[in-house]
Amino acid sequence: LSQRAIIPASGFYEWKRDGSRKQPFAIRSKEHDLLSFAGMYDVWKDENGEEVTTFTIITKPSEGAVRSIHDRMPALISEEDREEWLDQESKDPERLKGMLLGTKDEELEVYEVSDKVNKSDNNDPGLVEGVR
Repeated sequence: LSQRAIIPASGFYEWKRDGSRKQPFAIRSKEHDLLSFAGMYDVWKDENGEEVTTFTIITKPSEGAVRSIHDRMPALISEEDREEWLDQESKDPERLKGMLLGTKDEELEVYEVSDKVNKSDNNDPGLVEGVR
């Protein structure tokens, strides 16, 4: 696990299948703090020799309230672990794995949102508001 990254996010969406319908849910910090998604990055050269930086978000089995919606979720790095996660000298695999599995479900809120989030043309701050 070298080239580790943190991807900041205000939250994320997951969809729960209900028959033929998929209901979107917003998941975010109860305190509305930024979440720190665990990630990995790479820098490579394209066919023109230009450097391209790419990243991926690490996922893990979901837990708590998220589990009832989806079987996977982003691995979240706690505020206390951020600096160590980014420290390329930190190489203990068990410690790093522990950081990935340390999400506290009680710190997240999960709620239904409008299915308007299903269409990428919709770009409105109100999309994160709960419904029902």
